[in-house]
Order: sequence, then C-alpha cells, then structure tokens
Amino acid sequence: MSKSRQPRKQSKQPRGTSNSSSPDPLTLADTTATTAASRIRLELDRDNPAALTVYVNDVPSSYIDTANPANLGFEYLEVFRDIIEDRAPLAERFTHLGAAACGFARAISASRPTSTHIAIDIDGELMAHARTWFALPRAPRLRLRTADAFAGLRALSDKSADVIIRDVFAGATTPSALTTDEFYRTAIGKLRAGGLVLMNIGDRPPLTQTKREAATLLREIGPHAWVGVAAETGVLKGRRYGNVVLAGQLDSGNDPAAPALSRTLRSHAQSVSLLTGSVLTDFIAGAQPIDAPAIHAVPATP
Repeated sequence: MSKSRQPRKQSKQPRGTSNSSSPDPLTLADTTATTAASRIRLELDRDNPAALTVYVNDVPSSYIDTANPANLGFEYLEVFRDIIEDRAPLAERFTHLGAAACGFARAISASRPTSTHIAIDIDGELMAHARTWFALPRAPRLRLRTADAFAGLRALSDKSADVIIRDVFAGATTPSALTTDEFYRTAIGKLRAGGLVLMNIGDRPPLTQTKREAATLLREIGPHAWVGVAAETGVLKGRRYGNVVLAGQLDSGNDPAAPALSRTLRSHAQSVSLLTGSVLTDFIAGAQPIDAPAIHAVPATP
C-alpha cells in the first residue's frame, strides 16, 4: 500500500463500546500475524482506543474503528465516500480491488445495509483474519475472493457493478498492469449504467502518473461520461507526494463541474480540490494515455 496512507489524526473522543460481535480492540492491540504474502500488525490508535490501524508489511493499510464504522481514518477514503454519495447515491453493488482488511467495504456496508460487496485481494489470509478480528459482514453482503486484482476483475460478469474501487499498491506505486487502457476498458465493461470507478493513485510532483491515468480514463470511458481528479490542494499543486483520487462515471448527465461535491471536498480538514471539465483537460494537457504492451505471438518452431 502507498506509504502516504497515514491515518488522519482524530480528535480525542470518549471511548466507544464495540458491538457484542466484535472483539475488544484493546485485546487486538499489538496482534501480529504472518500470511504467505504479508506481515500483519495491529496498532491501537492512541487518540481513539476503539480503533486500530492494520499495517501490512509495515505500511498502514486499513483503519478499523470498532465503535464507528463511518470513521475511515484515511483522507482519500473520505474522498471516495463523498464522491459516491454525490455521484452514485443509489449504488448497491460494490467491487473492491485491493481490499486489505476491508475497512472501506465495512463502512459502506454499514451505511448502506442492503448493499453487496465483492472484496478482491491477493492476500486472502489477511481478509480472513480481518473477518474474524472485526466481525465483517458475511456473504452475500461481503464476499471475499483471493485473486490478483486484474484477474479477479476479469472474472466478474459484465455490467455487474455500480462502483469499482481500485486501491492496490506494490510498495508506493500501483502495479503497472492496473494503469493501462486494457485495465480501464475492462473495469468500464463491468459497470452498470451510471456506474462509477474510483482509483487511488500515489503520486509525486509533477503528477505524471495521475495525468497519464486521467488521459487514459478520458479516452476509454467515452464522451458522455464524467471524470474528475481530487486531492489535497498542495498535492495537486505539485508540492509533495500524496494520494490522488481519479473518478469516472458512465452516462452522467449531471453538471460536469459538480459544485456541491466541490464544496464538500473543500470542507475537509485538509482542503481537497476537484478538477473536472475544461480545468481537468488543461491539467492533463500533453499527457499520453497508458497503452498496454502489445503481446506478440512467438512463431512456432519448424
């Protein structure tokens, strides 16, 4: 996962009480586990003793508030949620690529109790641990699938998802196979009418990766779609490394400027800027879409 994914500092809160099916977070503090793919460590939030950060290979990867599923901990996940609430308020079918401990799936499931979620992660043992530790919803509300993210995405039925979320990292970057035109075409093909894709990009100045992925999405999603890029203002201005959210929605007839969403994002503790329409076009000017490498057949040996 991206090393920029430090949980947001929470204000001091009264100690919450977990529901009866969840473990006491104090008993999980300092828990460690090793899977075939990862080293996992749970660390108690010093400002909120009902919450834990899940570290995967020493990188903060999920935040679980056992008393308040809505507390996401990471700023970019709050941006994801705001975009979903604004652009896809009726969305019910969610696919999570790079689910880790399923913190985001847990939060959306709590706020949309009739929603269903497919969580795809290469580390199925981690997801299984999370289901035990945090009393995650069971199937069919939350299905866990162990797979490479792209392979898991391909296996989905076409036009089966309302929202697809990509939050996959190898170290500080997204695997290159998940950034190409082939990946974006595949994801778009899995969306229902009005469906939404959300991508978390860890990027640094001059935001070349963000601009190229945005150019790729704009080319692949078609002329009647809505596309936006959102991040803390300092990140978008190229001042530092950080998380950038790239979003695209099929068949959107809404105002491309999304003024209500822009106001919501600006109200975050760290103001978030949203680029859409001509402003986004100017932002990515000159950026080349990312084409998947051509695969040439090897001639048969005579």
